[in-house]
Amino acid sequence: MWGHNGAGKTNILEALYLVSTLRSFRTADLKAMLRRGCEHARVELEAFDDELGLPTRLEVRIDRQTRSTRRSARVDGKLVRSAVDFYGRIQAVLFTPEDLGILRGSPSARRQFLDRVVFARERAHIGDVQVYDKLLRSRNRVLKAEPADMRASERARLLDTYDHGLADVGARIWTRRVELVEQLRRPFAAAFAQIHDREALASGSFEAGLRYLSRADPDASP
Repeated sequence: MWGHNGAGKTNILEALYLVSTLRSFRTADLKAMLRRGCEHARVELEAFDDELGLPTRLEVRIDRQTRSTRRSARVDGKLVRSAVDFYGRIQAVLFTPEDLGILRGSPSARRQFLDRVVFARERAHIGDVQVYDKLLRSRNRVLKAEPADMRASERARLLDTYDHGLADVGARIWTRRVELVEQLRRPFAAAFAQIHDREALASGSFEAGLRYLSRADPDASP
């Protein structure tokens, strides 16, 4: 896709990304995606569902209300209430200059980057991530609770419940991330070889690789 500056190329990409992931790659503020003076916006995409073998119509709406701005998604005109049921119907891969900061930024940014890739491959992953975040917030509230607000036995019981839930869901999340990195390892090395000094690569003095390091892996080392 090409066009003059200000022609709307980025707007088209943003619309495609929104209907693929339910989020913008430019802002987290839904109001910013509405044209000035407008109360509503809609992105509609007609596609073909390979799983069902039928054409389908995907739609994302943004509506400004009195106190908030809301987003909703529809498939063939029917409202979809869970993001898990909508996310991944259209697979999109986005790379922007800001993504280079993933290498220098925090580990959480790298985990989120991997999760976005897994989301497009397996819809169940987004549900597991949401459950994990909810369990973690609940556990942190218990830890911050004052002794006067909660008996020690109750605190221990709740923490044990949350720890078991985090371990169960976290194991599934960790496994999918590790599997993704392993599948990317060889293509990554091949792509690196195409853009770097082949003599240095052939001598083995300079190689590129990927590995998922986690405290959950007993064999991992810094």
